[in-house]
Amino acid sequence: MSSDRNIELQTRLQEHLLKVNVSEVDDLDTKLIDDFISIATIDKTIHHDQNQIKDLLLAIIDILHNNSLDIDYNKVIGLLDAVLIGLDFETVIDLFKLDLIVEALHSPNENLQILAMKVSAKASPPDILSNTEIIPKAVELLSIKDSSIKLVNEIEKSIGTLVSGELIRRRLLSGNVESKLLGIKESNDTTVKSRLLDLLIHVLPLVKEQEINPILYKFTKFTEDNDILYTLNLIRFYTEILDIVDSSLEKYWLLVNIEDQINIIGKLYAERSTNSDIEYFAVTELSLFFKKLSLISPSLFETLDNKFVKIGKNDHFLLATLNASYLGSKHQSILKQLPLNINNISIFRNLISDPTSFNSVKDEITTNKLLKLPYVELFAILSKLAQYNYSAKLLLQELPQVMNKVIEGRNVSEPESYELRKLTIENLLQQSDEDLEIWKSPLQREYYTITHGHPLQSQALVQDTQL
Repeated sequence: MSSDRNIELQTRLQEHLLKVNVSEVDDLDTKLIDDFISIATIDKTIHHDQNQIKDLLLAIIDILHNNSLDIDYNKVIGLLDAVLIGLDFETVIDLFKLDLIVEALHSPNENLQILAMKVSAKASPPDILSNTEIIPKAVELLSIKDSSIKLVNEIEKSIGTLVSGELIRRRLLSGNVESKLLGIKESNDTTVKSRLLDLLIHVLPLVKEQEINPILYKFTKFTEDNDILYTLNLIRFYTEILDIVDSSLEKYWLLVNIEDQINIIGKLYAERSTNSDIEYFAVTELSLFFKKLSLISPSLFETLDNKFVKIGKNDHFLLATLNASYLGSKHQSILKQLPLNINNISIFRNLISDPTSFNSVKDEITTNKLLKLPYVELFAILSKLAQYNYSAKLLLQELPQVMNKVIEGRNVSEPESYELRKLTIENLLQQSDEDLEIWKSPLQREYYTITHGHPLQSQALVQDTQL
């Protein structure tokens, strides 16, 4: 869009907002707003005329100040985002002095509170806000049960951005503000406590060990509130902490510091039969936690497994999701008992992904067992076998009838079947010529047919079927 048309659009939008603010029109022109947001997302030149964009921003602020209008304020806040994204902090602070941001945050008008957090998040460097009341007030708003979800989300997102500043981290995690956070943790309201979990997930990736009181993230009461949703939030919280640990070696201290919580989670699983809420609603979340732990610290998971989890051959979800290398090295006897059938497809797909666990189940992967599987399940296994050299060799060298099934194919219209067979052939064609041997040419021809919709007609085999 040309700059003239951008200016025209901004002018129309500004005039419209002014009319809305004085009730000359009853409702927002959502198409006009959406058009501006779409253009602002892809065309940064819309922000080049700083004076005009400032005027538009002021019109938006006037609307947000006026909470008596019967309009969709979420649409106005979305427009605010589109305007702010193209402005640097110096420009924004020209319009919003720091004391005005603090004043807006203390306002009873939620729209102004959201505005204050959005503007605060643009601070560059973040530490220029460290001596203001923005962080203390934001945490106070988190502690108020009646704070709306959209305000809470904005606070968490903004603080998550600002904590890249060392002085902001110090303000947040010490003194009166830390006391407020500890108060949230000890709240009797699980909704309020869950907000701390969300905030910490924003903060923990950026803090150093010495900057944060471990009491803030070490929860011990998982079920005492009799709120299964809160229990699930806690389990997810510690799974996300494992994700943070996995993202950086510098975060290993977090794993060490939550060993007690890891044991509590293991105990929840071990005693699930005594708590119907855990039995019916939390096993999947617990299993996902175990999966992540088994991947980032097999030794720590082994301790948990021996004490609480105690994997057995009927633990289908765990066998399908845990670190296959761990299963192959610690539970060979269980793996050797597993039959290859329609109920165990996800388990075998997991076990094929590691050489050690694959060797434990290899003898079960026979022509007879494979060809008894339904078509989709068969190719779910074959695509995985074809993915790794060690398992592709089994398919290429020891299962000729199954390879014929791969090459012969059939008229498949169902998308999943089609994609799995295509993936199987693609994976096989990644193997060396030495391993492919006699199967290379027929696989190439079949891949050409799949990708072109008709059989190969000429000597274009090599050039047209290269992956």
